[in-house]
Amino acid sequence: TIEFERTKLISKYERYIKTKTKMHARLPSEIDVEVGDYIQVQECRPLSKILHHVVVKKIRGRDEK
Repeated sequence: TIEFERTKLISKYERYIKTKTKMHARLPSEIDVEVGDYIQVQECRPLSKILHHVVVKKIRGRDEK
């Protein structure tokens, strides 16, 4: 499960709100990923009821800048 935050504009109140989005992605066995790492995800054909994305590559670890 991948979770990321984004800001969304509420035009009625002219304010921003933070929203979290969760998506499920398949992790191939060749890619070594830990919690907090930055990864690239690509949409693919439906693999199951909730899996519609696959992890393509690891961009950087959580400690790297």
